[in-house]
Amino acid sequence: EFETESLYRCDTRYSHEIQGCIDIENPQSSIVNDTNNDVDPIPLENSTDSVLQLPRFKVKLRLGQPVQISFDIVSTQRSPVDMYFLYDISRSMYGDLDMLKKRAITLALKMKSLSRDSRWGFGTFVDKVVSPFRLQASGKLVNPCNDGAPEPLQCVPPHSFKNKLALTDNMAKFQDAVNTQMVSSNQDAPESGLDALLQLSVCHKKINWRPFARHIVVYASDAGFHYAGDGKIAGIVIPNDGKCHLNDLGVHETELVMDYPSIAQLQDKLRENRIIPVFLIRNRYKSYRSFTDLLDRWQGVMGWLGHLEAESSNIMDLIKSSYDAVSTTIELYNDPTDYLKVKYFSNCTKNGQFMPINTCTNLTENMITRFNVTIEAIKCPEIRNVSYETRIHVVGVGDVVVEIDYLCACGCTKNTTISEKCSNNGTVGCGRCQCNNGRIGDFCECDASLSKIVLDCDIADNSTCNRRGQCICQQCLCNQDDRGLIYGKYCQCDNFTCPVGKNGELCSDDFYCYVQDINGTCFFKFIIVGEKNRSLITAIECPEYVISQSVIIISIIINIVAFGLLCLIAWKIAVTIKDKIDYQRFAKKIWVNVSVQ
Repeated sequence: EFETESLYRCDTRYSHEIQGCIDIENPQSSIVNDTNNDVDPIPLENSTDSVLQLPRFKVKLRLGQPVQISFDIVSTQRSPVDMYFLYDISRSMYGDLDMLKKRAITLALKMKSLSRDSRWGFGTFVDKVVSPFRLQASGKLVNPCNDGAPEPLQCVPPHSFKNKLALTDNMAKFQDAVNTQMVSSNQDAPESGLDALLQLSVCHKKINWRPFARHIVVYASDAGFHYAGDGKIAGIVIPNDGKCHLNDLGVHETELVMDYPSIAQLQDKLRENRIIPVFLIRNRYKSYRSFTDLLDRWQGVMGWLGHLEAESSNIMDLIKSSYDAVSTTIELYNDPTDYLKVKYFSNCTKNGQFMPINTCTNLTENMITRFNVTIEAIKCPEIRNVSYETRIHVVGVGDVVVEIDYLCACGCTKNTTISEKCSNNGTVGCGRCQCNNGRIGDFCECDASLSKIVLDCDIADNSTCNRRGQCICQQCLCNQDDRGLIYGKYCQCDNFTCPVGKNGELCSDDFYCYVQDINGTCFFKFIIVGEKNRSLITAIECPEYVISQSVIIISIIINIVAFGLLCLIAWKIAVTIKDKIDYQRFAKKIWVNVSVQ
């Protein structure tokens, strides 16, 4: 009962039942509901293709008690597709652009055969129009391909990105946008492709992305890419803000104001907007390796990399292979968090058994794949009594939303009724008083302003509360200890200093014990396991913990020497890493000075 001080308020359910407790608070992790069946499909005009609907769950989580949510995903290769062709139009890509002009209609028809609801867009990039990225000769500002020949190749000025055609299902417009495009030229080898890819990702209305379609960007180039920090060479020091800056003409308005995006920044935007980059790269300047490393670093981005042959002669095969790969793959992941542990299991294996995997590949048409996701709370958030959301990302498709209520307090703490048991100065919650402001004590019987008055808290050696507590309201309030419980009138007893048996175990295997306070004297009380009403009580003096002064001095010296060695090792590692980074940056800044690409 409430007045019984010999019972622990917090214990195992079994112990509470043995003690005769009736109203036991023991919240359990559970799934409250899921709304998988409540989501209406998004209608598609002129299409019978189904739209993938992802479920929503609500769960309650107690620390260390995982719950498992399950959902099915149907693989389909014929879902709606928005495919945007992003082309590097530097002079070295002249043959590739010419090949695209010849096969634009064929590509569009190929996509129609793969998905009955497909649309196409077209955009181009070269680089920022600023020194040292552009050609310096005055005659090349208008025509960067003017090399002094009687009839030079006519080229357009370079640009960081230009949206030539927003996504459309009109094949004639797509063909016309490609046919009217001319090549350009610039100074250095890396291009502004990542800047263009970011604008494509965030400019939803300008590009005309549909929320229910697969978003595929076909990125064709033969060179590497600039990224955050490279703009400083041209005096552009403002970091990229990751926002849309396309005007009504499709021109990137802030290309000379802000730096290139960072790798991580672009990764976030691609994931956020469900963009699937398909990189078709010719291995010029060892650029193919750069894109391999790029995809390896982009967790949560469903990308594909193909080797583009001279003049894009294999572009049809690459488009087909890339679409087959991304449309038959399902990958799940979640953002890292300090509060949850998430594990994934799926039955997409050869034998149909559930295995701990989060990625399924080579799925067939209309194949149903089940995912079991185990979610466990490992830490309570600082702000409680509110719901949190975590998202399980289905790469390139959308998010499974899980609403979480953390069970970090018992329901009995919600009582707000003032109780007589708490001296009418507090409420009863979970078997103890929760005092109002200004009141303290087990029953809120004390005025907090008197908490510093030391009375009846000193023992014979004038040590207040045995140096293991504070005197509050004329009573000892014992300290908390990670090893166990400190208690007694003067905090002279605990439950973790029992003698160790011959086998090294606490009280051996046949007894368990705790320290009991009887009339101000500590006793070790040994309880015989498996036998009721039998115990051995041994009176001893309360243990004193005295550490030798020489041991303390030697420990301090050892710790100082060890700390110095660790600092020296850490400094050496940091200097080595910094030297390698500086050398790599220096090597990357050696520009390939070619007048044309």
